Amino acid sequence: MARKPRPNQLRLVVPPSAVVEQPDGDTFHLFTFGVPSTVEIRVQGVDTPERPTKTKPSPNFTAAKEFTRMWLAKGPFTITTTGIRTLNRIVAIVERDGELLAQALIDAHLGVAR
Repeated sequence: MARKPRPNQLRLVVPPSAVVEQPDGDTFHLFTFGVPSTVEIRVQGVDTPERPTKTKPSPNFTAAKEFTRMWLAKGPFTITTTGIRTLNRIVAIVERDGELLAQALIDAHLGVAR
């Protein structure tokens, strides 16, 4: 059952085609008609591996990113904003048919609870 948003939350059903970029496993960008033309979403409740660098390897970065890409592509999903921002991202609960993306990443051992 979908969560009912609180008064300070925005709940949107998002088609997969609105995802225009995905830098890692816990962040994705959605197309908007505003300025700027995208909004960055940070998945609430999970931390996935960061992009590796020459000096800092990051096991499972690619696997977490691909898992999220596939999860988002399966069909429409719901984002519920939390009223929290981190960096330039809006933190949101991301779910489809009662399945939370954050928990799916944790269950797949591709992220840790945040």
